[in-house]
Amino acid sequence: MNLFLLYSQSNGNGLYDYLNVILVVGLLIFVMIYLPRLKSKQSRFDFTNELLRLTAYIINSDGKVSIQELHYTYAFFEKEFGKHKLTTYKRHLDQYLNYNSPIDKELKNINFNQDPTTKIQLLHFLVKISISDNYLTENEFIALKLICKGIGLRSQQLHSILAMYSFITEETHQKNKERRQNNNHKYKRYSKSKIEEAYKILEISNESTPKEVKKAYRKLVILYHPDKAMHLEESYQKGAKEMYQKINDAYDFLKNHLRF
Repeated sequence: MNLFLLYSQSNGNGLYDYLNVILVVGLLIFVMIYLPRLKSKQSRFDFTNELLRLTAYIINSDGKVSIQELHYTYAFFEKEFGKHKLTTYKRHLDQYLNYNSPIDKELKNINFNQDPTTKIQLLHFLVKISISDNYLTENEFIALKLICKGIGLRSQQLHSILAMYSFITEETHQKNKERRQNNNHKYKRYSKSKIEEAYKILEISNESTPKEVKKAYRKLVILYHPDKAMHLEESYQKGAKEMYQKINDAYDFLKNHLRF
C-alpha cells in the first residue's frame, strides 16, 4: 500500500493532517532505518548460532571432547563476543555438544547468506579448532571436507588452509606417544616438506612453472586480502591477516626455491 495513501485521504482537518504526516514520517523512518538494523541484528544472531553448531560438530567429530579444543574455542568466543557473554555461549555450546544433530540446515543458511570472505574465515576458525591439540584425526578431516563443500568452498581451499599450519596425523601422534612411553627417547614431530606445503598453500601442484606460481599468488592475494575482512569482527580480521601473511611467505619460499 502506498505510504502516502493516508495523507491523500485527509478531510482538511488541521489536526488530522498533522497526525497523518507524523504517521507517514514514522513509517518511513522505520522502513529506511530501523528495519535494516533489525534484519542485520537477526542475521548476526542466526550466524552466531550456526557458528556454535558447526563448532560443536567439529569438536564432536572425533568422538571425544578435547580440552585443548575447548580452551581454544572459549578464548576465541571471549575475544569475539566479550567476556560478559562468554558464559552464555559456553552454555549454548554445551547444549549443542550434548545434542549432536545434522548440520545440513546450518550449512545451507551459511552458503546462501554469507559472503566468500566470511565463509573462508569460518573454515579457517574450524581448522584451527581441529588442530589445536596439534594433530588432526581422519574424522575431523572428513567433517571439515563436509563443511567446506556445504558452504560452497572448493576442496583446494581447505587443503590450502591446512597446509598453513604444522600438524600431525592421529596415527603419528599415537606412535610418538608410545615411543616416549616405551623408550623414553626424544621424538621428532612429523612435518611435511616445506616445498610441498608452499605449493598447497598456493593451491597449485609441485610441477607448476614460475609463471603459474605468480598467477596463483596474484589470484590468492586478491581473494585473501585483509581489506576484504574489514566488515567482520576483530578475531576474523586477525585471521585474515594471518592467512595473508602465510600466502606471502609461501610465495617468497617458492621464489627462492625456483629462483625467479
